[in-house]
Amino acid sequence: MLNFTFLKKFSINMILKIITIILGVIISLLISRKLGVNQLGFYNLATQSLNIFVLFSLLGLPQILTKEISLDNSKSFFQNVKSKGLSGVIISLISSIFIVLILIVSEVQFSVIKIFNIENILYFSLILTCVIPTSITNIFASILNGSNKIWQSNLLRESLTIILLIVSLTIIYLFGTFNIKTLTYSILISRWGTLFIGLLFIHKETVLFKDYNFQFIGKKLLKSSYPLLLAGLVSTISTNIDTLMLGSMLSTKEVGLYGVASRIALSTSFLLQVTNSIIAPQISPLYFNDRKKELVDLIKKITTYLTLLCIIIFCVLFIFGENILSIWGENFIEAYQTLIILAFGQTINIGTGAVGLLLVSCNQQKVFGKITFSVSLLNILLNYIFISFYGLNGAALSTSISVILQNITCLYFVKSRLNIKIIL
Repeated sequence: MLNFTFLKKFSINMILKIITIILGVIISLLISRKLGVNQLGFYNLATQSLNIFVLFSLLGLPQILTKEISLDNSKSFFQNVKSKGLSGVIISLISSIFIVLILIVSEVQFSVIKIFNIENILYFSLILTCVIPTSITNIFASILNGSNKIWQSNLLRESLTIILLIVSLTIIYLFGTFNIKTLTYSILISRWGTLFIGLLFIHKETVLFKDYNFQFIGKKLLKSSYPLLLAGLVSTISTNIDTLMLGSMLSTKEVGLYGVASRIALSTSFLLQVTNSIIAPQISPLYFNDRKKELVDLIKKITTYLTLLCIIIFCVLFIFGENILSIWGENFIEAYQTLIILAFGQTINIGTGAVGLLLVSCNQQKVFGKITFSVSLLNILLNYIFISFYGLNGAALSTSISVILQNITCLYFVKSRLNIKIIL
């Protein structure tokens, strides 16, 4: 059985994740009901584009920081923790400002706007400026995770932004005019507000502002993170390519339909995300301190439980999927097959466990980067072909095939490189 400490952390972070999912669904419902499916598509396109530019500014640092800081904390090397953490923040700040400046003075964002036929140019541009607070917040979350502050990390990485957004939208809904303008301002408030609260967490929960010597080691961090930059960037593009290509090849209506189906299907992945955030600080210390048996037992137990839960969730979606989709409106029922295809891919994803995290945490980030890069290129090609023939279902099919292929490949290398067998 899993120990009490793990179950306690799992329960707290599970509650946070469930709250995040519920609030995300409420936001999606609110936008679709008040502004329509086209504006929901705009919202999805804007946030997906933001995610991609954030990945550019992060330079692959979050996973490296979590691994390095967890190792240093386990050995009480707090000076190293401060140096690595602050170096990551400085790099992220500089790179995110640079990217926003490029977006402002270049034709990049206007090219994106033209591709997706976005009419609300000003609001789209304002949302993209959130690259700065979102990037730094992600670095803060990684530092907290490496410092074993798991729920604080998850709150900062996902939940807090959604909470602030729903609070802002609720106030507007009750006392103001709900439109694309106020939606954009709410997004800005939620992103910058999360950054401010994250700074308070970092000051209180970590050693970054304690009286330890600081040495800028950006070059060393970037050398380790470079393989993950490419992998993360391509992976994010690959993850969002279905939405982006639907927007460019079809319309924002299809993006709105697909966004709802994807949100429901991906809700199952919160199980893996929660457990990954909890075990991430433990993997490197266990693996590099010759405690592999403990690591293997932990991963096997978690994977078994997650697989059973995910199969149950898939069955629920298969039986009641149309009813769930109808909550957004009767026209969303046409995305039922899309939902089932995506949900099946996520079931396989969760069934293979934390394979990607294991590779990164055990110094196999180059292998993980090559796998991600190769599969992502395949996903882009499959999306182009399948969307042309099958529309929404084509996007879902290409995404699920890519997810399954990547996880099976990672599973193979976890066994061959790390000698860790996950599947019982």
